[in-house]
This record gives sequence, structure tokens and C-alpha cells, in this order.
Amino acid sequence: MSVKSSFYKLSKKDFDIYLDGLKHNPSTITLMSGKYFYFADASIKDKFLRLNKTQWEFDKVFDYFGAFAQKQLIQSFLLEEVQSTNKIENIFSTKHDIFYVLNNMKRSHDSKIISIVNAYSLLIAGNPMPIELLQDISDIYSTLIDSAIDDDDIPDGEFFRKGPVFVTDGVKNIHEGSYPESQINEDMQQFITLYNSSLETYEKMILCHFLIETVHPYYDGNGRLGRYLFSKGIKDATGSTLSLLISKAISDDKEKYYKSFKVARDVHEFGCINEYVNLMVDLLNEKLSSYVMDLKTTLKNVNDIQTPGDLSKSEMAIYKVIAESTILSSYGISNSEIMKETGVSKRTLMTALAKWRDSDLLEETQIGKLTFHKFK
Repeated sequence: MSVKSSFYKLSKKDFDIYLDGLKHNPSTITLMSGKYFYFADASIKDKFLRLNKTQWEFDKVFDYFGAFAQKQLIQSFLLEEVQSTNKIENIFSTKHDIFYVLNNMKRSHDSKIISIVNAYSLLIAGNPMPIELLQDISDIYSTLIDSAIDDDDIPDGEFFRKGPVFVTDGVKNIHEGSYPESQINEDMQQFITLYNSSLETYEKMILCHFLIETVHPYYDGNGRLGRYLFSKGIKDATGSTLSLLISKAISDDKEKYYKSFKVARDVHEFGCINEYVNLMVDLLNEKLSSYVMDLKTTLKNVNDIQTPGDLSKSEMAIYKVIAESTILSSYGISNSEIMKETGVSKRTLMTALAKWRDSDLLEETQIGKLTFHKFK
């Protein structure tokens, strides 16, 4: 619901009564010392119900995959998520670069990718870093961003920045982050309270995302931090692998994403962010629903794998994991992973690979010191 539409329809007196009623409704949530407010009407609640149903459906399809396939899918989702969140910030890392870091973390020197992959890997591991204190946000920022920012952008406050910061559209300033440092701390304390509240998971994470992107607590890295915390909030609350596709959803419809913030900051919305929430939940519903369909197609393709009849038992096991990896992974599977999943010896594996290589069936990619195999 847009307050702006009522502003143009009602008389000034009636509009003032209407706006006052919204702000002082018992269910209204005020943000940033009353600068913004939000109330959940019936239409928004229905959209959140739909979003939860989408997540349930995604999780149900994901559970149909075996343990090996799930591992491959998670790596694929992580690769997409890291690439998407970097792309939004105009950090153009290729899938090859990210895949290399995922498989050669200790050997890589790309700090911009290592830091963010490390943070998301902690998320996947199911060992969540708590968010109860301002220091907790600072610690997450250090894990996620610190090694990937310029020295001039390193936080100079106790937890966040000391100085002012402005968001530009390339020509003029369109938004000023919270200031001074005491206000940043106060606003981020509200973020923590909201993050740990009993509100519906997606509802509170959309609100938390608005808070952190509006407060802009750091000189650089706010977008990557905000999207990571969005995913983290969903993962910690639900355990859903769908949480690894939030940045991808945003990247796939950046126009609607940026529009939601523009609408929220429109002076004729008078601080009401209901339209921001509406646009964000619509974006997630549309994109995440499409990812469910993609996952169903992937599952069908995996289930439809046909193993040639002239293979030995060991060759069939090797063939199946390579075939699954061809569908599930960007570059396939390495020798060590094949042996781990199938239990075959290195000699048996080398013989099978040579046979399929001679038949021109294999596509092989060298990433670091590892060779990854998939079928053409």
C-alpha cells in the first residue's frame, strides 16, 4: 500500500488523520527513531505466506536429491550467490575464479573472493555466528569484507564508521547514511533487536535489510554485508538451502530492488516503507518460485540419467557420479571426489577415464592443480 496515492486523493486534514492513524496503529513498527515506519496489512501477510510455501516446496524438492547431489547443488548455489553479490557491487569475478577458491582456498590469493567465500562457508557449515551485540556485526564484517576493502575505507569507529557517508547515483547524492557514530550505534542496535525478534522470518529480514542499507554503517561493503545477513537470517531460522539464493534473486531483478529503496525514500511516502516491503516480497516470490521450477527440472534430469549397459560395476559407479556432476556442477568433479564417493581405486578410475577420453565423451577443466571431469 502506497501512502503517496492517498496523499493525492485526500484533503490535507483527512490525510493528516489517515497518516497519524497509520503511525500510531498498535501493530506499526517504527524504525530509526521514528524516521520510517511499517505495518503489516492483510495483503502483505498473504504474500509472506506464499513465500514460506515457496521455501517449503524448494526444501521438499531438495530433499529428494541424494547426499552427494545435495553437496554438489550447495556448491553450485554458493558459486552463484558469491558471483551475484559481487556483480551487484561491480566486482566482476568469474565462476572459474570462485570455483578455484572453493576448491583451493589455501592456495588462492584473491582476497575479495576468499573473504566472502569463507563467510558463506561458515553459513553452510551450520555453525552460526550470533548477532546479539554490536561487536558481533563488526566480527561478521571482518570475516566477510575486511580483507577486500581499501585502507581508506577501513572502519574508524568503535564498531562502525565515524564519518558521514553518501550514496550517489553517479551524478548526485541520493541518500545519506546515519550520522554521527552514536546514531549509527543506536540504529544498529535496533537492527539486532529486530533480527532476534519473533516476527515472521522473511518479514523481519526484509525490514532488517532496509535498516542496514539505510543506516549504511560502513564506508564500503554495506551491500555485501546486508545481503549476507539477509541469507544468514533465513538460514539460521529455517535451515533452508534456499537462503543461498537471496543475492542471486536480487541480482536477477536489480531494477525492482533499487526501485524498492527509491520508493521508500520518496518524501510523499512520509516514512512509510510498506511499498518497499511489497516490492521486496514480490521480487522474492517471483524469483524464488522460478528457482523451485529450475530445481524440479534438475531433479528430473538427474533421475533420467541412463547408464550404458556395457559397464562394469565400478565403471557404473564412476559414470553415475560424473553424469550427476555434469548436471549439477559448473565444472564437474575431481579425481579425489570420485574416489571418495565411489570407493574405487585410483587405478580403476584412471582406466575408466582413459576409456571415455578415447571415446571423446569427457570434457576436462584444469583448475589449480586439480582436474575436473564432466561428460560432453
